[in-house]
Amino acid sequence: VHTRPNLRVLELGAGTGGTTETILRNIVDVHGVPAYSTYTFTDISAGFFPAAKERFAHASNLEFKVLDVSHDPLQQGFQEASYDLVIAANVLHATPRLQQTLSNIRPLLKSDGMLVMTELCSVTRSLNYIFGNFSGWWLGEKDNRFDQPYVPVSRWDQELRAAGFSGADAVTFDAEEPHRRSAVIVAKKQPVRVSSPSSITLLCGNPEGEVAGKLATT
Repeated sequence: VHTRPNLRVLELGAGTGGTTETILRNIVDVHGVPAYSTYTFTDISAGFFPAAKERFAHASNLEFKVLDVSHDPLQQGFQEASYDLVIAANVLHATPRLQQTLSNIRPLLKSDGMLVMTELCSVTRSLNYIFGNFSGWWLGEKDNRFDQPYVPVSRWDQELRAAGFSGADAVTFDAEEPHRRSAVIVAKKQPVRVSSPSSITLLCGNPEGEVAGKLATT
């Protein structure tokens, strides 16, 4: 927020607003004025919005939109390259295909935008016993996530790179193993690579002519 006074933030799967509360409380200047231009609160269902609007009635520059990040956001009314920061707290693993979900997020970020994601990375099975009775816990079965929907940071790094991000640039865990439950991962949007051709073929009627000669030596 110090380097981007017009910061535009998008939160995915904001739900009841637990993460939103923490962020809005901290991205203010010394006078308590919001240090962002827009904070977009999204979830797959608008059912969360009435309670969230009441909870954050004090916050300015806050908007509410429905977004299913497992599908193309541009077809859901969102604009390309419109956010500096995308926040996702324990939501990305709850989608059918991680790489597709990350690929859907990437176009929303500006060229120097960042994704900050909190994800489960528990080494114990306790969470499976708690949430395994919900069908949504098994959405990633066809994505090689047979035992649980969350994956280790090493796989997130691979999936991020494959989706056009720089990978897991920075990782912070909530505790040491075996008490570890989650990790915060920061990734940057990678620019689209444009490959230069190694050779060019000239098709012309007179290869010895002046025009062909100039093109060949350019």
